[in-house]
Amino acid sequence: MEHDHILYRLRFDDLNGHRIHVRLRIPHPNPAGQTLFLPAWIPGSYLLRDFSRQIENIQAFCGNRPLDIQKVANHEWRCEPCSGVLEVEYVIYAWDLSVRSAHVDDSHAFFNGTSVFLGVAGQESQPCFVHLSPPQNKNDWKVYTSLPEAKGHPEAAQRHGFGLYVAPDYDALIDHPFELGTPYYIAFDAYGVTHELVFTGFIPNID
Repeated sequence: MEHDHILYRLRFDDLNGHRIHVRLRIPHPNPAGQTLFLPAWIPGSYLLRDFSRQIENIQAFCGNRPLDIQKVANHEWRCEPCSGVLEVEYVIYAWDLSVRSAHVDDSHAFFNGTSVFLGVAGQESQPCFVHLSPPQNKNDWKVYTSLPEAKGHPEAAQRHGFGLYVAPDYDALIDHPFELGTPYYIAFDAYGVTHELVFTGFIPNID
């Protein structure tokens, strides 16, 4: 189903190559030419970062027509004008084990939105949808994130499932990390609030 909102479709077809494939759909781009950006910071770690260096093979389309897209600043790109729906395809190289960026291999996929989701300049206050497609031969993988499922939508993700998630705006979108795979998972209630912990990688002793 097509969306009348900003939509990011993520595929994980190249786990061993450490890459995330992203297709961004912008139903109402700036008619004068749309600017896209990645933040130069991440919530909770207020130093200048260069997440944009991990973007590969960026392309833009208006319908089936290729558009010119140019990098105009260290963290910004600009597309030539599009009179209809603008779609941007790009690849993220995800091979950073820090908590700040993104890491993908055959055992899991972890990413922060600041490393993956190009912002749509002028539309930061608009709702953003994220659709996650499962990797091939990873039927046991689950999705762990605090980003809400797009409940009521036909493509909505089930709890810890692949499918559609939603954020009320871009700032909220980049404030919810994702972990995909088969991590060690703990849930408990304290004072009426459910707490969930996710541990990935080898853990020799945990209590």
